[in-house]
Amino acid sequence: MEYMDCIISTGKDSIEIYNSRIYRRWELRNGLCHAASLKDIVTGKEYILETGINPAPSPDFEVKGKCVNVSFEKYIYRDSIVEEESLRLEVVSEFEGYKLITHFKIYPDAPAVSQWISAKGDVPEMEESTKPVESVDNIENLRAFANNSMNIRGLGDMLVLDRVHKKLGVVDFMAHTDRKDNLCSWKEDILTIHSTYAYSSNLFYFHDQLDNNGLLFLKEAPLPHARPVKADYDLMVDGGNLYLAGHGTSDLTEYPGYPFTVILYSGGSFGRMKALHEYQRKFRLYNEKRDDVIWHSTWGDRNADKIISSEFMLKELEDMKIAGGDFLFFDDGWQKGAAMTPLTMERYIDQWSKPGYWDVDKDKFPNDITEVTQKADEYGMMKGLWFCPDQTNDYENYKKDIEVLLNLYKNYGFGKVKIDAIAIRSKLGEKRIR
Repeated sequence: MEYMDCIISTGKDSIEIYNSRIYRRWELRNGLCHAASLKDIVTGKEYILETGINPAPSPDFEVKGKCVNVSFEKYIYRDSIVEEESLRLEVVSEFEGYKLITHFKIYPDAPAVSQWISAKGDVPEMEESTKPVESVDNIENLRAFANNSMNIRGLGDMLVLDRVHKKLGVVDFMAHTDRKDNLCSWKEDILTIHSTYAYSSNLFYFHDQLDNNGLLFLKEAPLPHARPVKADYDLMVDGGNLYLAGHGTSDLTEYPGYPFTVILYSGGSFGRMKALHEYQRKFRLYNEKRDDVIWHSTWGDRNADKIISSEFMLKELEDMKIAGGDFLFFDDGWQKGAAMTPLTMERYIDQWSKPGYWDVDKDKFPNDITEVTQKADEYGMMKGLWFCPDQTNDYENYKKDIEVLLNLYKNYGFGKVKIDAIAIRSKLGEKRIR
């Protein structure tokens, strides 16, 4: 099947997915996919040395018995209105009592391919994908585990790469941005010697020091500390064998695994950033009016929610006009609920037991908030505000929260919303908040 420059080709024993930038091929063995080729179409460079012994994506349980049938479903799809359409493939592998579905996605003119797994039916009981890394007390034990590679399950991808003259980069992102100044850091390990390491993160890169090109590995998931189902590791490297792991679910029939995306880049660190932005602008198409804006926050330098009011916001509006701002932002404190609860965890739970929680605070805005929003309209500014979904019982009130946001848009024109204070404690909560 073809879509723009994307092509998916399926056969009895192999799958090919490619566009004008990237080519990937997998061998099908007993209904499971083994990575066999990863090529940069532009440079002609092949990254994979040999077909991986481990299937990927793979479930967290041992697949026993023979696959009785494999079928393919190809289609064009997008998950949201702001995403570009992509070409999709589902490989449905049938075993006794259950099915495994391997999902693939490729965007037009993007050097990236994504893959993830789900299941249907009565799947075998989940097992530990690996021995927990923190319980491996020395490198010999970790290497012994890795050498018994058939133990390694729950993989998102597995590649056999040439490690000589390569570096592995691990990028760490920080949460709690109003408490931390340094929000991103990274480290690099040289891979020339056959070594075994395991890492936790969402973003990695495999860099060739000779030609300045490489691969990005992106796990499309919450940060490691925030996932409701923790992973023993996200990436393990054993010599040239690279394993990406952790589907983020203990039930693939109810919740699909997180997508794992491989992205090609060239041109060193600038090329890496460029490739990431290219991919990001596929699942969120760039809109200059929406995305290229200057905004501010009333939170200020620890002012928190104390000073927000009609008088303060009108002054902020005049300052934003002078500064050339594009939209006015109302942070936490505009709502009646801020006066009902202290600035603690109490503010984020049990909101719907408090009548009028998400009404505009009339003590702070005696002439209603329209006094400010209409002035912003006169200045041609967009309007945004802060919102915290009710965390009660894994976000059981999420539909009510959605209705609040829709009414704020209809009544006041708030087209931009900052969603804050997210605490995902279960897969159900994650599904609701998404």
